[in-house]
Amino acid sequence: AFGTGLDLSYTGVAEGIGQMVSDMELDISATGTIFLLCDIENSTPLNLALDIQLLDKNGKPAALQIESGNQNVIKGSTDGVKPCKSSLKFKLSSSSKKNLLEGLKSVETLKYTLRATSAADGVSLNSNQTISGSFALEVDGNVNISVDSLME
Repeated sequence: AFGTGLDLSYTGVAEGIGQMVSDMELDISATGTIFLLCDIENSTPLNLALDIQLLDKNGKPAALQIESGNQNVIKGSTDGVKPCKSSLKFKLSSSSKKNLLEGLKSVETLKYTLRATSAADGVSLNSNQTISGSFALEVDGNVNISVDSLME
């Protein structure tokens, strides 16, 4: 039982997103949409919160931001064996006058943090439990771009 002492988190990054998008020569209108898709499997008994930041090449918040709402909860396994699957979809928006594609080209790094928020009662952590996931960009509802190869 962790009680109030639960303070576990993991941070990772995907770098080079803007360059990858520039290399693909995509075309999206100013009225188009871009979503960040996250599919995560969690066999730990820990419920997790997913925090995501989009950063420019200087490490500052990018012009393109994530409209997260309350969709960042990843459920933990109830038995510590069978993974719980979560699919999250975040809409991207631009804080500048640039269209979304130009904003996406300025993103150098996607920084993500998984933070434990609570644990299932009576289920122990062990070395066989895993958390795995994938990130993709969905452009105008019909083009998916995997960013998994850019992750460390």
